[in-house]
This record gives sequence, structure tokens and C-alpha cells, in this order.
Amino acid sequence: MTDNKRVLITGAASGLGHALARACAERGYRLAISDLDPGALDAGDPALAGAADILTLSLDVNREADFAAAVDETTSRFGGVDVLFNNAGVAGAGSVRATPLEEWQRMLDINLLGVVRGCRAVLPQMLDRGNGYIVNIASHPPDRRSRGGAIPTEKRRRPWPHCRRPCPGRWRWLRMRQCSRCSRCPDRASEATPPDSRARHPGD
Repeated sequence: MTDNKRVLITGAASGLGHALARACAERGYRLAISDLDPGALDAGDPALAGAADILTLSLDVNREADFAAAVDETTSRFGGVDVLFNNAGVAGAGSVRATPLEEWQRMLDINLLGVVRGCRAVLPQMLDRGNGYIVNIASHPPDRRSRGGAIPTEKRRRPWPHCRRPCPGRWRWLRMRQCSRCSRCPDRASEATPPDSRARHPGD
């Protein structure tokens, strides 16, 4: 793989996608930046001035044909795709019962199947060439909640009554004063070390 990598980024108009484009441009890579709204892409952005070459593409990750066309156009311009960032994604809010099934389907089509479509589009040439990278990005780690991003199934019981944050799950016991998850809790317990240090977190 050459140092002048050929990079395709989905959802590159804003947020993390745009930050990825800037980081790649700083390294002098050739960039194919894509988005559902191509008008939001700016090849003349000063932050992308370091890129060896820039290609802007309209890409709806719901459409396999769009991915195929984007990869074909990138390959025609740059000679191939060395790195794919599957970055495009959407978030939903609401409970399982209140969220319409159509919204679940939309999130699955974009966040899951959009990644599958991207992988399927670039894998043939990467396998033939014997190298390449695919980076699949998720917007939220599984142990965090966001008012606009996560869909809780129910209210979660907090194993630590003093802790205002939901339990992140499979952890061994830690002194709460050393636990970064609880460092912002003003009334956290001063001691939480179990008699048996081998004991697992409640609920494990």
C-alpha cells in the first residue's frame, strides 16, 4: 500500500466524518468524501487543503447501487480504494414501544446494512490486491446513554445507590473513588472494596 492512501469516507459533510477527512488531508491522502447531501461537501475547504486530491460524491448508504458507483468513481479517479470509513449513521430516541417500527427499520438500514453495503462494495478489490482497511464506526459505546441517541428498553436498576450513572456492566470491583465512571458523583461512597477482591460486580 502506498503512503499516498486512497480514502473513501461516508457521512463526511459534518461531525466525525468531516474530522476524519481533515485528519486524512493533513497526511496528504487522496480523499473521496461522500454524503447523502453532496451540497454540504466542500472540496475547497481550507481544512482539506493538504489532501493530494479530493473527490466529492453523492452517496446514500441505503442504496447498494450508490456504493458501487462511488467505489467505481473513486477507483477511476485514484486507481482504487485503500481505506473505507463506514461513518454514516443515524440515531433515534424513545422507548421500544413508542418508537415506530419504521424508525427501527431506518436505523437498521443505515447503521447496520449501510456498513454491510460498504464492505461488499470495496472488499473485492481489496482482496484481489491483498491489502486495504475498513473502519466501521459506531456513534455510542454500549455502556453510555444519550437523550438523542440511545433507545432504552426500560429503566435500569442502579447497583450502586449512590451513583447517578447507569452501571456499565461487566467490571470487577473497584474503589469508587478510583472509578472514572463515578468520579462526577458528588455523594459517591468513600469505600466500596469488597472483602473478597476476586468477587465480581453485582449482576455478573
